[in-house]
Amino acid sequence: MAEILLRLPPSSRRRARLVCRLWRDVVNERTTEAQSRPKLLLWRADKAIAYVSSDLSSPSPTGSCTELWRYSEPGRPRYGLQLVGTCNGLLCLCDNTKGVGGTITLLNPATGEELPVRPLPCAESFIIGSHRSIGWGYAYSFAYHPTTGQYKVVHVPSRHDRICEFNAVHVLTLGEPTWREVPVDPGDVITRLAPGIVSVDGTT
Repeated sequence: MAEILLRLPPSSRRRARLVCRLWRDVVNERTTEAQSRPKLLLWRADKAIAYVSSDLSSPSPTGSCTELWRYSEPGRPRYGLQLVGTCNGLLCLCDNTKGVGGTITLLNPATGEELPVRPLPCAESFIIGSHRSIGWGYAYSFAYHPTTGQYKVVHVPSRHDRICEFNAVHVLTLGEPTWREVPVDPGDVITRLAPGIVSVDGTT
């Protein structure tokens, strides 16, 4: 059975983990992606530099850090680039200086590949009130669903200066052509957007 599970693609193995405890243990113990040790990502906001640390027990005050990626686009201010989130080594970045709602880009620092994310339609109507240009990225989250293997960018209608009531969020699944509106319970609110939006196992 283990040999059969190991021949499946990673996305299928993730779904197979849900069948029973035995299958989950086989996938966890016999596959490299389940055994890989997660590393801590550090983001220096003023310089737009990403570092990765795999050993926080190092005698160094910052642990054992290696520079992973550095923003180097000539003529563009570094302070306007905001880290939305990271999943499986991919970085989701928001350039707060480009247009209403900012511009979202996915980056693979290992290969240097970049994927511009389709802009949110009618962003003006989803971002209520006056925002400082530095804050667009706080309304987004970058999520990964371990069962389906899908990556998603989530946008929450919001405002910085007061409580915002909303009845839907906006989700773009990588590989799909358009954003979709996902209803939420009426009356849900964002009280403080500055701490950011958190996604865990595909749930935002």
